[in-house]
Amino acid sequence: MSNNHAKLETSPRLQAVKAVLADGRWHTTRDIMLGSNTVSPAACVAELRSNGLVVLSQCTRQSNGRNLWQYRLVSDKEIKAANKLGTERPTERPTEAKQLDFLRTTTIGTAAIKT
Repeated sequence: MSNNHAKLETSPRLQAVKAVLADGRWHTTRDIMLGSNTVSPAACVAELRSNGLVVLSQCTRQSNGRNLWQYRLVSDKEIKAANKLGTERPTERPTEAKQLDFLRTTTIGTAAIKT
């Protein structure tokens, strides 16, 4: 994974996206665009993940044939709860590869995983 991402502590753009996702609910790319005044929510989500945050994604096919992407920030409280459930997941923040495994092995959220 590259280190060419903005730091959450110094990036108003990433802080704005995190603020939109902070309620722990699912948000569409449009929600994030409008709430954070950014034009590339998926890139911002990738940067949040690079900063160590756990952001779940799900994609659903709409009746018009288009895909609808949604994102949800997982709180520290949820991560601790998942650890208590006995999931085989380390207590530190997962890398992007571990996030997929984390989704497969926990009951947090209802992310639809396409592999």
